[in-house]
Amino acid sequence: MGTYIPLFAALFGKNDGKHMVATVAVYFHPARTRGSMAEATMFATIAVLYSCFISAGTLGTATLFGHLGHPAIGRIIILLVFCVGGLGLIGWTKLKMASPTANVSCSLASIIIITTLTKDVATQQGIFNMTKIMQTVAMAVCAIVMSTTLSNIMWPSFAVTELRKSMVNSTRAFAEMLEGITKGFIDGSEEHLQQPSFKKAAADHRKTFTDLAKHLHEAKFEHYMKGTEVTYGLELRLVECLQRLAQAIGGLQNAASTQFSLLEQSDQTDPFLSEYPELQASFTSSFLQTPSEDVSRDYFDSPVDARPGTSGTTRTTGTIGTTGSADGALVVVTGRTLFDQFIQHLGPSMRSLAVTLKLMLDELPFGGGTDYTISVNPHFRASLRDALELYTEKRKLALDQLYNQQDISGRKSADLAADQEEIAASCGHFAYSLEDFGKELFDLLDILDQLEGLQELPLPKTWHWLNPIRHIFRKPNEEIEDGDRHIDRVLPQQLPGGLSDVKVLQEEIARRENKTHNALGYRIWKALRMFRRDDVKFAFKVGVGAAIYALPSYIPFTRPLYSHYRGEWGLVSYMIVMSMTLGATNTSGLYRFIGTIIGASAAVFSWWTFPELPLILSLYGFVLSFLCFTLTLNYPAKASFSRFILLTYNITALYAYTISIKDEDEDDNDEGGKDPIITEIALHRVLSVLAGVTWGLIISRYVWPISARKKLRDGLSVLWLRMALIWKRDPLNYLVEAAPTDVAAYMNITEEIHLQQALLRLQSLLAQIPFEFRLKGPFPIEDFSEILANTQSMLDAFHGMSVIIAKEPQSSTREMEILAFTKNERAELCSRIFQLFYVLSSSMRSGFPLPETLPSIVRSRDRLLMKIHKFRERDRGAGEGRGESEEDFALIYAYVLLTGRVSEGLEKCARSIKVLHGVIDEEMLEIS
Repeated sequence: MGTYIPLFAALFGKNDGKHMVATVAVYFHPARTRGSMAEATMFATIAVLYSCFISAGTLGTATLFGHLGHPAIGRIIILLVFCVGGLGLIGWTKLKMASPTANVSCSLASIIIITTLTKDVATQQGIFNMTKIMQTVAMAVCAIVMSTTLSNIMWPSFAVTELRKSMVNSTRAFAEMLEGITKGFIDGSEEHLQQPSFKKAAADHRKTFTDLAKHLHEAKFEHYMKGTEVTYGLELRLVECLQRLAQAIGGLQNAASTQFSLLEQSDQTDPFLSEYPELQASFTSSFLQTPSEDVSRDYFDSPVDARPGTSGTTRTTGTIGTTGSADGALVVVTGRTLFDQFIQHLGPSMRSLAVTLKLMLDELPFGGGTDYTISVNPHFRASLRDALELYTEKRKLALDQLYNQQDISGRKSADLAADQEEIAASCGHFAYSLEDFGKELFDLLDILDQLEGLQELPLPKTWHWLNPIRHIFRKPNEEIEDGDRHIDRVLPQQLPGGLSDVKVLQEEIARRENKTHNALGYRIWKALRMFRRDDVKFAFKVGVGAAIYALPSYIPFTRPLYSHYRGEWGLVSYMIVMSMTLGATNTSGLYRFIGTIIGASAAVFSWWTFPELPLILSLYGFVLSFLCFTLTLNYPAKASFSRFILLTYNITALYAYTISIKDEDEDDNDEGGKDPIITEIALHRVLSVLAGVTWGLIISRYVWPISARKKLRDGLSVLWLRMALIWKRDPLNYLVEAAPTDVAAYMNITEEIHLQQALLRLQSLLAQIPFEFRLKGPFPIEDFSEILANTQSMLDAFHGMSVIIAKEPQSSTREMEILAFTKNERAELCSRIFQLFYVLSSSMRSGFPLPETLPSIVRSRDRLLMKIHKFRERDRGAGEGRGESEEDFALIYAYVLLTGRVSEGLEKCARSIKVLHGVIDEEMLEIS
């Protein structure tokens, strides 16, 4: 419209840049939800205002120094202040925001500013004329208004609806995963977790949770515009509850996986029996028939009432078998036997609760239909409460039976005692995790009830977010309202500040040792610390690179060449492709260049086929746009590629049509004038883009280069070291050292978020590495992917420990006794974990191989398990430790299992590093 319709094009005066309307529309496309469009409009408004400020400052500076008779000084100031500073700040903003909508606004601001800096004649002549700036801003605003209008009129999409759809998908995935995990645990087989249906549910679950955070963020803008802030607060709590359910599902899966591993080890020859070969044959034959064979059938296919043990009575048949003399001098109880006995007691109740939870998850959280209205079955709360109460009672009895039968007097090896304790710990942890999942589902029902109440009786509209005073004068200790919290969806572009402790420590050591320069040198060095940050260095090099590229437009000798080849689009391309790391810059540059060639070819073909036919050219542009946006929406990873195709088509075909109808205020005879030479125009655009991309690659490679490979290694090293410091503190010490009124927390929520964000950043760095070329050969992507996956598993264990402590912030008297009794063993275990983290961190950072022998965690865990066994024996001898007090072992058992997960993750990471770094050889240790 801004080019082909004369009446509409006349609104923007006479100039050859009316393709700007279509260019901005490509970035600011209407295929968004209403919330996303509101956010994009907000960012675009800020970008336009910022562009006007920089452009006006540029013109004002040029005019001032022109009147003073020093235009060269004015141009230098423009390059240093408005080009280095203005464009550098845009690069920094794009890096820090790391949001698609923010990136669009940054590109919009770059286009407007660069047009003023390098193309506007008024800037070169020192004349304060805002006409060109206002025309450019008007075209940008027009494109924004049209896209926003179309987004809200034609098939509008709502983030609230998408959010509720994602919630439904997540609960369906929970139901499928809960079924497979529970069935696998009862059967004692990992086969159910390997089924295609379970893997699909797990994949859907991971994808859904990425969508949840995105749609929640967009729904926030929709609620704020409509004045339904309270509803947004409840939806935020609902998403947080779903996240806790996901963590509970992860805990169940990890507990089941641990059990599978332990049972596999238990099925092998027991170390104690190997000392008595004459007993091995009789022992094996005694347990060929296991009690679990009776209860491991597919319970989801049978009615709940028909299942054994659901009537409330506990089965007592099938006692744990023993081998030895009749007087009980020798008792052998294997891990498999303990597990079978546990399933015999708790299996029916576990089945019943699992079926109840699955049925509820299949119907929650919203009713049918496309509007996803809330319709909660009124009987769900009572049914879930009854199921949880029955399960809790059966769980206590089953664990009492398990622990008491495990403590049958008799001679045992240390390994056998540790194995028995670990099996018991695994059974108890799964039982508690299933109960926790049910309690979280109860919280979900509470939130849904509140949402249903708002749906039936809506509250008055409120727009508190418009009142900044309300936020300024909030008391520091005042609880943050639901509407002010958010789920962090932004991927950090550098390691969070909480992970920079190593550098701070190094600086402090340098300050103490460097006493001679403590007065001045150190203070100057410390004052300049901000400029050593990667994000600041990136912004500075972006600005300097832009200033150098724009310099030819300010030199009279080179300006004609710059204008002839449309250097402003090369500078725009430079701003678009510049990214934090070499890999990201290479990726963007490659997409930009290929897309430019395709777009230019499409423009040449359209002009040769339908020259100066606005109707046909419009239809041709519509078809091309349809194909490109189809690629953008269905393949988001290729969005930049399709966007560059459209951009090049616009600045080639639309520009050619503009000058063909003489709708310009300058002479463009260099490209054919009123008879445009389309091939020359396309060639100039391609060469300009190629120059900008090449310049971006040069700046990224040779000015403070930031390699994704190095960032990955250093970031992983710092992350492991931070995790080592956290675990060195021993999570359970906080329960012992905390005051009676304090809430123990070994890892605060900010620290936990920083760790997870750092890992997400490392995963994004890994995705950029394949585009960083090196002579050494391909980077070992698979090995590092495995390392990051194992690190994620260890972070899950860290979170699991945090959740367990948060649920029981105050320990009982007996729990305190257990913690005191096992203090030395826990200290040794934490020390071993710290040492192993430290060794892996050092090896990753230095690139040196690991030693052949690493600190062992297995024996430390076994000693802790044996100490727990001794505590139970001590209590039994004193006549204590019976009945409900057996629940006091849940905390220490969860601790043991989670340390096992950390240990397993460390061992896998160590194996991967040995593959990466090899072994120490003489060549590596040569002294030059």
